[in-house]
Amino acid sequence: MKRFRKKVSRSGVLSTVRRKRWFVSKSELSRIQRKKAIRRRKRRMANKRRQKKQGIRTY
Repeated sequence: MKRFRKKVSRSGVLSTVRRKRWFVSKSELSRIQRKKAIRRRKRRMANKRRQKKQGIRTY
């Protein structure tokens, strides 16, 4: 059972099933993707600011 759960989680089958549970139009999908991208960018910038404040170098 443990091996099965690992394989399923690594293959991404469950995430695909959850995502396709309801129909999402293309415009709504692009809007969701745009929001996710903005959030990722904000997180990265905050992380960079935090590292710069602490004096950690990033290459």
